Amino acid sequence: FNDTATTEIYTEQIVGSVRCVQETGYYTEVELWQLLQQTLTALAFLHSNKVVHGSVSPQTVLVAENGQYKLADQELIVSGSSTYVQALSYNTKVCTLSPQLLSKLKKRDPYPDHKPYKSDAFALGMCLLNAALLQGNEECYIWETFTFSEQALKSKLGKVATYYSENFTKALKMMLEVDEETRPDAVYLNRLFICQVSSSLSLIHISEPTRLLSISYAVFCLKKK
Repeated sequence: FNDTATTEIYTEQIVGSVRCVQETGYYTEVELWQLLQQTLTALAFLHSNKVVHGSVSPQTVLVAENGQYKLADQELIVSGSSTYVQALSYNTKVCTLSPQLLSKLKKRDPYPDHKPYKSDAFALGMCLLNAALLQGNEECYIWETFTFSEQALKSKLGKVATYYSENFTKALKMMLEVDEETRPDAVYLNRLFICQVSSSLSLIHISEPTRLLSISYAVFCLKKK
């Protein structure tokens, strides 16, 4: 990043295993708020420095042994390609794409016109939805026509409202607003939900693909002064 006055890069050794967030199992609401807080803080920091993640998914949201959630660098976790490029090049059915990116796939558009920061926020919302219900989001994506099912999303959010608080449900609804123009980005969401909470950033650059083994990982982290 160019703003060296407020950012430093340092290395951190994480001892023990890390795993994808989808491999964790049942989440309490407290854990879901922690997941939202820590990953949203990292995503907002990226966006405030004009960096798009592009590959927010259950595979790039990790949890360490100490319970901290990490937003991993997509370049080493998912071969350096954004989720849109994966879907475009390999016909991968990525169930975190924003409705706008999904529609661009139909035209095989290599340079989709969308709001990338808001697409990142939507993808993180889909990860949280996945964690909250312990279900995939496949029914929201109609791949035959490359359309997004608002009805399926509404049904899933209804289930979230049954199991979790009104505040958490509202937070998820904001992140998963189908209309890109009215959907808030991560910076706004971070200020709205957790700006009053002091916590370290959770963006890591991991040295090798994650796996469930007791092994140390060398990582690069970003820390705000």
